[in-house]
Amino acid sequence: MKLIALLAVLTMAGCAQMPGQFILAPNLQVSTPQYSAMTNSNVTVNDLRAYRYLLMLNHGDEKTQLLTSDRGPEQVILGALSKALTSSKVPLSNVDYHLDIVELLTKVKQRSLKFESDSSIVLVVKVNKGSDQLSKTFKRTGHSYGPLKADIAVIERDFNLLLGKLIEDIAVDQELLQYISR
Repeated sequence: MKLIALLAVLTMAGCAQMPGQFILAPNLQVSTPQYSAMTNSNVTVNDLRAYRYLLMLNHGDEKTQLLTSDRGPEQVILGALSKALTSSKVPLSNVDYHLDIVELLTKVKQRSLKFESDSSIVLVVKVNKGSDQLSKTFKRTGHSYGPLKADIAVIERDFNLLLGKLIEDIAVDQELLQYISR
């Protein structure tokens, strides 16, 4: 009987483990030719957030868990943005293209028999062309809920899809493209 109780406790403890990192890998729907990562010195990304985590998991009365990415969001977003801009053939030779990460977070409320998650991404693009500047804010939010325990892999997937769509929105934004092309 003690052996069965011990196995039950160990099994439950194993299921309760959280991953240590949040995988940040924006899912882009763009198709690009084979290329080496674009390293334009005129494309930059800065993280302006006061926090460094990407996922806040609240277990109710228990301690809140915070997960960060194993890679810096600046480098990940720079790579994805470069890929999206390359695929949309944005001419960047005569502009300085800057992106600020204002918000990049998923909050999960875990209850005993259900969970809810809210994701919010806010990116500000600033394009400098000579002495002129165009600044534009891009935002996407997402909400999901389900029974039982939140699956972190599904939350990561949904967050990365949301981030990928936002980056694609930036790459094909007509106002930015017209400003750059004029």
